[in-house]
Parts: sequence; structure tokens; C-alpha cells
Amino acid sequence: MLQWKKFIPWFVIVITLIICFSVHYDHQKHIEQSSKGQLNPMSVLVQPIHREDFIMTKDFIGRVEAYQGQTIYPMISGFIQEILIDGGDAVSIGEPLFVLNQDIYRAKVAQAEADVAKAKADMENASIYLKRVQHTPSEAVSENLLDNAQNSYKSAHAAYLAAVAALEQAHIELGYTVLRSRLDGIVGNFSVSVGDYVSPQTNLGYILQISPVKIAFSVPARDYMNPDFFDDYDVQLLLPDGSVYPEQAELVFMDNQFNQGTNSAIVYVLAENPQAILLPNSSVTVRLKKQLKQEILIPQTAVQMDDKENSIYVLRDGIITKLPIIIEGTVGDQYYVQGNINPHDQLIIQRLEPTMIGQKAHGVLE
Repeated sequence: MLQWKKFIPWFVIVITLIICFSVHYDHQKHIEQSSKGQLNPMSVLVQPIHREDFIMTKDFIGRVEAYQGQTIYPMISGFIQEILIDGGDAVSIGEPLFVLNQDIYRAKVAQAEADVAKAKADMENASIYLKRVQHTPSEAVSENLLDNAQNSYKSAHAAYLAAVAALEQAHIELGYTVLRSRLDGIVGNFSVSVGDYVSPQTNLGYILQISPVKIAFSVPARDYMNPDFFDDYDVQLLLPDGSVYPEQAELVFMDNQFNQGTNSAIVYVLAENPQAILLPNSSVTVRLKKQLKQEILIPQTAVQMDDKENSIYVLRDGIITKLPIIIEGTVGDQYYVQGNINPHDQLIIQRLEPTMIGQKAHGVLE
């Protein structure tokens, strides 16, 4: 019995060596099989990648701008005699807004009319005298006398033309006493009152044309560089409460400057606004809609996003592959994407670790 016990340590050592050799052999075999792709591949959830016909939309925040505006400045100085409008009034082209005191300007017209009458009489007298001199026998008229008669007539005629011009100017200034709207629009707030003295430097208020209106929004560079941008999209406007604006809108032009800071350009939409629903400086959503045929849609949950790129995982020929993509737009809970996607690729729709890229896998349809 004692002899048997002294062999126990050696027995334990042998058994331990056998176990270590077996573990090492299994590990080496596992590595060899992995390198040869002989292990059973993992299973991943996949779905086919289809090309579909759909309407793609892009939403942008737009700022409403007046189509055009008029700041009301008087052309002459004077006291305000009448104010014919209130803030918020709708006015038409040519409608009177303010009336300045006309007394001094009517007096200028009367004075100018008198000056025209006098200048006309002087011109007629000079004309009569010139004709008398011209019809007098030449031997009885000196050359100097004839020259003086001709010059007197010319001076009188010039004075008459100047008086007529002064009368026209007086009528123009009298017309300036009535300040009129130069466009159809809405009157803004103003702070002047009857009796205030105003001059050509006095801002009396403003008028904004709000039908149609312009809506400005920024588009990224890849859209800005697309020569078919204005032909590709239909436009729809969404009000702040989410309702659809009832009037038609259209893309009209793109700004002639590019903002390098935001890598974008300003695009303008034109929309009729007969009910004055859209007010300048308010915000709306500009929705661009485009009919696409046989393009790829990817569930948003399957897209990997980071600071460098957007990507998806696909099963390509049984290998987990990462593909960079460009997101062109949103359709419901899916992205419309562009990328190097093959017809037989299967989209992996479960989360994977980056370390799994390049491994073999077996696709399981969800």
C-alpha cells in the first residue's frame, strides 16, 4: 500500500500533462479551422434590398419675405394735413396715404403761372419787334439793330421756356403733397401725426407687398450643384400647425452667392398669398417632393452614423461587409440612399460590432 502511494504524484503529473496537451491540440485545431473558414458561421438577421418607386420628400425651414416693399418718404417738406390710412390697412397702387399742407405749393403754382404769362408777353413783344425790324428796308436799318432784335427775341423765348419749366416743377411739387402707394400691400405701423413737420429725410412708415411672397431656405451643396434641381421637385408649404398651405408654390431662383461657412446656398420659393396667411419674417416648412423610380430604401434603424460617414452592414457572398452610403432623403421611417450596393447584397438589420466585419455569417430572414 505504501509503495502505491509513492506513485500518486507521478500519476497526477501525467494526467495534468495529458489534459494540457489535449486543450492545446483543441485550441490549435480551432485556430486552423477558423483560418480555413471551417467553423460554422454565425447567424445574422437580414432582409433583401429592394429597389422601389416612391415619392421622396425633403423638408427645410423657410423664412417668409415680402415680395417687395416701400418705405414712405415725402419728396418735399411740409406739415401733415391729413392721414388717410391706419396701420394694417390694405392699400392699392396709387391710393393716397398722407396729405401735406398745400397752401405754399398752390401759391408757387400761381406765381409760376404769372411768370409764364409775363414771359409769354415779353416773347410776343420781342417777336413783333423782330418782325418789324426784318421788314424795314435794309438801307434804313443798321446791322447792329437787327442783331439786337434777334437776340432780344431769343432771350425772351428762353425766358418763356424757363417759366414753363418752373410752372411744371411747381405742379410736380404740388402733386408731391399727396403721398401715394407705389404697390399693392399692407401698411405697417407709423408714428407720425397730423400737424407734424416732415422732410425728405422723414420715414413715415412702410408698405409690404405680401401677395405673392418669397420664402427663402438653404440647400446643401450637392443640391445646389444639381443642374436639374428646379425641374426635379414639386413644392409644398406646411404651416407651423402642420397643415398644408392651400396656395400653389414654385421654386423660382437660387441666390448668386454660396455660403462657404454653411456649405449651402439660398433658394427662393414664390407663393400667392391672397388671404395674407403668410406674413414676412414668419417661418414655414418647405417640403420638396420628387417622384423616384427603382431607388433603394433602407430602414433608419439599419443605418450606422458617426462623425465621418454613414454606413450599413450587408451580407455579401456570405461575408459581413460595411458599405458607406449617402443619405439623400427620408421616406417615412426609411432613408433613400445611394451607395455601392450590389443586387444580391442582403441588408443586416441587427446591431453588430465593428470587429465582426470580414467574418463569415449565415443570413436569417426576419
